[in-house]
Amino acid sequence: MKKILFVIIFLWTVSSCGISKRMADVSGIYQSIRYEETTHEFVPNNYYLLILNKNGTFLDVEYCSRFIGTWTFVQKNVIELKYTPGSTMEELRKQFDPGYVKPPLDWKIEVLNKDSLRMKGGIFERIK
Repeated sequence: MKKILFVIIFLWTVSSCGISKRMADVSGIYQSIRYEETTHEFVPNNYYLLILNKNGTFLDVEYCSRFIGTWTFVQKNVIELKYTPGSTMEELRKQFDPGYVKPPLDWKIEVLNKDSLRMKGGIFERIK
């Protein structure tokens, strides 16, 4: 029985260390970029930042609001964001705008390489 328990604990520890290392590698501050038609270059899109912390929390900063929540790997190169309800200015918006529709609470992010992510069709580059 002790051997079985040891094997289970060992496998659980090894598997969680791999996820923790990948989370540490991916964590950082990302800024969205957009394609500039006039210069034919990718330029920073200053109104959208995504901060992924090593401990599995994130801060999603948009032009008009902030969202917080947790993130984790669900596949090898796919991250899932789980937004914390009520962490935005949603309550104020609901009071003043009866037609306000709350955004979806979960998003999937594709890890393109160690410095790039793709979310909602947009590309995010690591800035720190």
